[in-house]
Amino acid sequence: MGCCGSNRSVPTILPQVELPRQENIIEKAEKLIPFSQKPSRDLDSVLKSHASGGRMSVPQLKKALGVLELDPQVFTDPDTQVYKFLNRLQNEKKLYDIKKLGLCSILLGEGDTPIKARILFNHFDEDANEKFDRTELKTMLDEMVKISVHLIPMLALRVDGEPDDPNFVKISQEEIDDYTKVLDKSKEKFIETITSKLLGTAEFISSEEFITKVSSDDFLKRIVWSSNIRVTLYELSKGVGLS
Repeated sequence: MGCCGSNRSVPTILPQVELPRQENIIEKAEKLIPFSQKPSRDLDSVLKSHASGGRMSVPQLKKALGVLELDPQVFTDPDTQVYKFLNRLQNEKKLYDIKKLGLCSILLGEGDTPIKARILFNHFDEDANEKFDRTELKTMLDEMVKISVHLIPMLALRVDGEPDDPNFVKISQEEIDDYTKVLDKSKEKFIETITSKLLGTAEFISSEEFITKVSSDDFLKRIVWSSNIRVTLYELSKGVGLS
């Protein structure tokens, strides 16, 4: 499954290095989560409209899933991996963090790059001033790496006692941890590279500039997809991916 034999469906240029077994398994697992079958714009809008105070209860999540025509049981059944995945987004009161849940929907959902870039910008533009400075950009990218590297890969783990699924390849927690450690080593380089490409020598970037740059630059396009963030981090760990 090297650079010329990838089955990846996410729009992007082909990886410049052969991807490890972990990435190929994680990407297959991503395709199985219902979020990946819906437009990011719809997911983000519906989830946020059903939340209150930045939090979402299980009943609110079920209502939102109903609007999205997604099966609530997949998300709320303790015996599914999706439930265990979402459980990591809950606080001590069993309320979901809509900030993280929304970011997952943006990175996993469908959509053209300009649309996903606009949703992403709005998601982090909390003061609605339509611009990011260097610190805000780095904070956004750091959160995106955390979700893409430390949370979403958990979808690839099987639940104990779960029946065999021909579409599901087994992978251990240790294998995922090993892959995560490799990706983490390139995090700072990734954030600095993306920030530099977006800002250059400027102090701020407007929403329109952000959308235009992300949509027109092959390297920047990768930040709107979780799998592409991991692939880019892996490429950087191998000394490539900066073009």
